[in-house]
Amino acid sequence: MGRFRFVDVGVAALLAAGVVSAVGLVPQAGAAGSGALSSFVPITPCRLLDTRPAPDTVGERAIPLATTESATFAVWGTNGNCTVPTTATGIVTNATAVNPSSASYVTIYPADATRPTASNLNTVEGGAPSPNQVTVGLSVAGAITAYNNAGTVDLVIDIVGYFEPTAIGLTTLPPHDHDDRYYTEAEVDAKLATKVTSTSGATRTLVVGSDAYIPEAEGTYTSDSTDGFIAGLTGALCFHAPVELPNGATVLSVRLNAFDNVATNVLLTMLTDVAGYGTTPTAMASVQSSGTLGSFSAADLSIATPVIDTDRTYTIQVCMSTGLVFYDARVIYRLP
Repeated sequence: MGRFRFVDVGVAALLAAGVVSAVGLVPQAGAAGSGALSSFVPITPCRLLDTRPAPDTVGERAIPLATTESATFAVWGTNGNCTVPTTATGIVTNATAVNPSSASYVTIYPADATRPTASNLNTVEGGAPSPNQVTVGLSVAGAITAYNNAGTVDLVIDIVGYFEPTAIGLTTLPPHDHDDRYYTEAEVDAKLATKVTSTSGATRTLVVGSDAYIPEAEGTYTSDSTDGFIAGLTGALCFHAPVELPNGATVLSVRLNAFDNVATNVLLTMLTDVAGYGTTPTAMASVQSSGTLGSFSAADLSIATPVIDTDRTYTIQVCMSTGLVFYDARVIYRLP
C-alpha cells in the first residue's frame, strides 16, 4: 500500500482536487499543532456509514440526524464496510448529506473535541444530495462526531484514506543535503536531532504484540509471531506482558484487538504494582470483547491513576479461552 508524507498544516492544500473541508486534522491523536509529520495511506474507498433506511443502511444507525443532534461514530476497527487500523489519527472522506428536511449545515469533527464553528456540508429543504470532501482528525478512542443544525438529514460517509504517524520525528532522521563549508555533517545531524525529537506533550501508542506475552499456567495454545496472534487454546488461560512507559507519561486509553466468538470473550486488563514489594496488583484499565462473532476492537478511556511512576511496575494481562484469537493490546499515552 502506497504512503505519501505531508506536514499536517499543508495536507488539505496538497489533497485538494475540488472543494475540500478539513476539521481537526492532527498527525497524532490529541497532538493538534505539534507540526509532526504524518503519512497518508490511500485505500480502496469503503462506506463507513449510511443512515438511510434499509436496504441502503450501512453501519449501526438507520435513522437521520435530528435537529441539533450530535452523533458519534467509531472509525477504528471494522465499522460499516471499512476496516481502519488503530494507528490512524485522521481520515479523508467523501461525506454526503441526503434527504434534508430543512435548510441546515453538518459539522464533522473529532469525537473528543469541542464542536468548531464550521460547516462541512450545507443543505436546503428537499435539496439534492450534497457531497463534499472532508478531512477530519480522530479522537483518542478513534471516533468522529457529526452535528446537524436544523431539521433532519441522512448522512453518508465513504473513507478514501487515513493518516498515521510517520517514523520521521519519532525514531529516525531523514537523509539530508548540506554544505560542509558552513557546518559539518555531524553538526547538521545534531541540529536536526534536537529539532525533531522535541516531543513533550505529544501522544504516542505502545503496541504490546502477541509475542510479548507469557502464559500464567500450563496450557495448549499457539503463538504466531509472524502473523501476530495467540490462538488454539483448549481451555481458559491467562497471559501477561510487561509494559514500559516514560516516567510521568499519562495513559489516555488501553485498547484490545481480538477476534471474538459467540460463546466466550477476551478480557484485557492493565495492572500496576509497587516495584519489588509483591503486593496485590491493582487494575488501571479493563476492556472485554462482546461475545459476538467477528473482529473486535475497543478501548477503556477511564484510567485509574493514569500517570506513570517508575517506582511501580506495569503489566498487561489477557485472559481468553477456546476459539478466541488475540492480536495485540495498545496503550495510548501522552508524553510528560
